[in-house]
Amino acid sequence: MKFAFDFSIKLIFRLIFPGMVLAAAMVPAGDALLNGIGVPLKVAYSYPFQVVAWGWLIAVCDMRIYMLFEGRRYWPYPIRWCLKKFQQIRLNRLLNVILNPKADSRRITEARVEYAQYPVSDYGDPYVAFPTRLGNLIEAYENIQK
Repeated sequence: MKFAFDFSIKLIFRLIFPGMVLAAAMVPAGDALLNGIGVPLKVAYSYPFQVVAWGWLIAVCDMRIYMLFEGRRYWPYPIRWCLKKFQQIRLNRLLNVILNPKADSRRITEARVEYAQYPVSDYGDPYVAFPTRLGNLIEAYENIQK
């Protein structure tokens, strides 16, 4: 069995730092849980264990977290549909700025940069593939690589 981390600098960045942030936010809940099960520890003693526990949880779930942020999975259909519509509206607004001859050249340049972050179909038309900007950006990058 392979560990979710190895004992190197990756341990700090993949387990300790994320665990510290989440454990700091969850100290009251962790303290209440420990008191509830009859283990009254001071926060100074329980915090290091919480750091490792929360860091391990994040390390184990990292792929699922990425899929959620990309919009690939775990989105209920109504929310996914609604956010894809918002992305389509954004794409249409960017196209309107690009095609507007009276627009400021700096604004057109910025719109072109944002417009290029959407995947392109076989016909050369950008489309919305996912409900998040990150998902569309990754899809656009992966389509370029084909």
